[in-house]
Amino acid sequence: MGNKFHFATTGDFPGWKISDCRGVVCANVVVGTNVFSDFAASVTDFFGGKSGTYGRKLEYAYEEAKKELEAKARKLGANAVIGLRVDFDEISGKDKSMLMVSVSGTACTVEAEAGDSGEHEHATPTEVGVAWQADLDRELLKMEITAYVKANKAVKDKWVEFMQENPIDEVLGDIIHYFSRNRTYTESPIREKAVTLLRAYGRERLAPVVYGMAGKDGEFDCASDLIYALDLFDPVRVLEICVKDPKRGANLLGAKADSYDGKDLATMEGICEFYDSLPDTGRMEKVKAGVFSKKEEEKFICENGHENETYNEFCHKCGVNIKGLNRTEAALVDKFKRK
Repeated sequence: MGNKFHFATTGDFPGWKISDCRGVVCANVVVGTNVFSDFAASVTDFFGGKSGTYGRKLEYAYEEAKKELEAKARKLGANAVIGLRVDFDEISGKDKSMLMVSVSGTACTVEAEAGDSGEHEHATPTEVGVAWQADLDRELLKMEITAYVKANKAVKDKWVEFMQENPIDEVLGDIIHYFSRNRTYTESPIREKAVTLLRAYGRERLAPVVYGMAGKDGEFDCASDLIYALDLFDPVRVLEICVKDPKRGANLLGAKADSYDGKDLATMEGICEFYDSLPDTGRMEKVKAGVFSKKEEEKFICENGHENETYNEFCHKCGVNIKGLNRTEAALVDKFKRK
């Protein structure tokens, strides 16, 4: 399986393990016929035999549909599609005839099981020592791309598809840097290119790097944007950040993951409990109503010492509530609890 993209009609790959499912993908391709090919096919059908014309059209449509399915799966960071299903159909009407091929399956990331490097999938046991030209070309191109990117040059468009199929560990940090420089421009082609390339590395390789950045003062904003852009929500890692810094942790609660298992849900409940028991940083306190007045009024004093009326949930000056969260952070916590 190596670095190539593969399809399987079954639900697994012998010798490989499915490390992550990215979701269902589908593609449809429609090709037209004409009166002459229709006539030839009908004659063949009448007299018996095979219709080479239709056969070639169906083969073309099938290959195009697979290409489109692969492209959609790669955008999700997958390197395989399992449970592949293929349907053929004819669309007719108003003296027109078209052929449609529909393909669908589950996009996933697969990895070689322990003891199987997957590097020699195309070789027989007696050929393991052979140096394949295709492998050599791939490694040489990796070296060229690495040197180019390390020279602080942008990734060329013609390399994007190759890098999706062959993620290069040496330039992972550089791609994140590309994203960082363009992260505030949501419509930036460079930002989108960086996101596309980063997805190819897969969740297991990205999460430790990105969450490591989230723990650093100068890199949290970039890490947060990456977690949102790549759907890298990780309950365990987010809870650790919440405990260290409730405000930063709250800002990650709007991120998503592809799926959640029982362990994830239990940890997410733990995050809810953490914010429910979050100690007050502000206080309710009785203060004098005025300089010359002996009357006292209850006020909400925020963590920065600003006085507010008790009906103010958030400080009118610094915008934090009694827990020290601002409106955005408090809203994210509430939405997360509903989730």
